[in-house]
Amino acid sequence: MTSKIVENWLNKRATAESTRNRYPRILERFCKFHGTTPVGLIQEAEAEHQKPLDDRTDIAFNRLNDFFLTLYDKGNGLEHDSARNLTMVIKGFYSCAGVHIDWRKPKRKSTMQKDRNHIMTLDKADLLLKAAKGHQLKAVLALLRSSALSPSDLCELNTQDLIEMKPGWFMITKTRKKNRERLALPILTFLGPPAFKYLQEYKAWRERELGEVKDDDPLFLTNEPKRKNLRGLKDHRLTVRALNYQLRELALSTGLVTKKELESRQNPYGAHKYRHLFTTVLKPFGMAEVVRQMCLGHKIPGIDSSYYDTCEKVHLKEYKRCHWQLWLRCQCGKTGQAY
Repeated sequence: MTSKIVENWLNKRATAESTRNRYPRILERFCKFHGTTPVGLIQEAEAEHQKPLDDRTDIAFNRLNDFFLTLYDKGNGLEHDSARNLTMVIKGFYSCAGVHIDWRKPKRKSTMQKDRNHIMTLDKADLLLKAAKGHQLKAVLALLRSSALSPSDLCELNTQDLIEMKPGWFMITKTRKKNRERLALPILTFLGPPAFKYLQEYKAWRERELGEVKDDDPLFLTNEPKRKNLRGLKDHRLTVRALNYQLRELALSTGLVTKKELESRQNPYGAHKYRHLFTTVLKPFGMAEVVRQMCLGHKIPGIDSSYYDTCEKVHLKEYKRCHWQLWLRCQCGKTGQAY
C-alpha cells in the first residue's frame, strides 16, 4: 500500500501518528474484504462515474454499506459507532481520491424514542431538581430549564456573565466561529424567578467557599471545591461530558432509568433534553415563535446573527406571559409573576 493515492490520503487525513498507523490497516481490511486493491477501488469508481446515470450501480456506495453491515452484524460484531467510524475512514479515502460518495452515518436506533415513559416532563424535571445534591447542580438544572441555553453555552459561562443578574433577562457575550474568524456575538436569554433564586444561592455559596471570585473564572466547575482560595479554576471548568455524567447518575439515583436501559443508548434525561422540555411546554401554550427560537439560539428570520435581537422589552413581555408554565408544578414556581 505505497501507492500515491494512499500516501496522499494519509497526508491529508492521518495527521496524528496513531491514525497514520491505524488507517492503512483499516484500508487493507477493506480491500481484503472485497478482494481488490486501493488503486482498483478508485479505478472502478471512476469507471462507474463515466457511465450514463441509468447504467450506474453505485458500486462504491454498496461496498461501503456491505463493509459496515458486516462489521456491525446486528450486534454480533463491533459496536455500532465503531463500525460506523471504520467505514467513515474508507469514505475519506474515496473523497481524497476525488470520488465523493453519499454514504451517511447511520444513526443508532434507540428503543427509547418510541417509549413515552422516557420523555422529559415537568414532573420528572421537578424530581431531578429536588434530588440534585449541591448548590451548583441545582443552579445548572434551573438555568437549563428556564433559559433553554445549549449545554455547551452553559458550560462556557463565566462569572462576569451574571454580574448584573436579575429576574427577567440577561445578556452574555459568546465567541463564535464565522468564516474561520472568531467573532464576539451577544446572546440575549431570559431568566425566570425560580432560576434566579437557585443562581443567587449558588453565587452566595461560591463566594463563601472560594472567597473572592474573578470575572474571568468559570461560572460552573467540574467538581465543587471545598476549600477557599483555590487556584487554577480555569482548569476546573464544567464540561458537557462531565455535566451529562452527573445527570446520568442523578437519573439513576431517582429511578427514572436503569443501568440496563443505558447500556446501548444515551441518557433520556441529559442536559439537551431540557431544550426539548422548553419547546414541549411553551409551544402549545402559544409563545411567540421568534421568542422561542431566540431562547433556543436558533436562526431568527430577519436577524443576521444567531441569538442576537434588539426587541428585548417586547420579547421579555412575551417570556413573562408564558414562563410560569415551566414551573407550574414546582413549589418555587407558585409566584410566577414575581419579576
